[in-house]
Amino acid sequence: MSSNLKKGEIKEIRSIGGGAYIRKGDSKIISDCVDRHEKEFKDAIANDKTGEKGGFIFEMLNYQLANHEFCITGDTTDTLDALGLTTEDIENNLCLKHGLSLAVQDNYYEK
Repeated sequence: MSSNLKKGEIKEIRSIGGGAYIRKGDSKIISDCVDRHEKEFKDAIANDKTGEKGGFIFEMLNYQLANHEFCITGDTTDTLDALGLTTEDIENNLCLKHGLSLAVQDNYYEK
């Protein structure tokens, strides 16, 4: 992939972790995008009033449990970490708690 940087413009880029780099001038755009994504994520959780199958909460948790091989580990820690959620978040939100319970059932395999 071409960076379109000219020789000597290396000082115009910065690392944002994970092997990713951006132009320093794009920092605000990236920050605004991350903030918007976080707000949309929180709003989607708040707008799901049940946690039932087919809703945002269930689908989010179900996908991430499968992605983090819950069926093998039986551990939700990696799933919650990936979503930026804590066990306290789950315990304090009945919809999250219900959605996680349903998603765990969908991802549990008898060993």
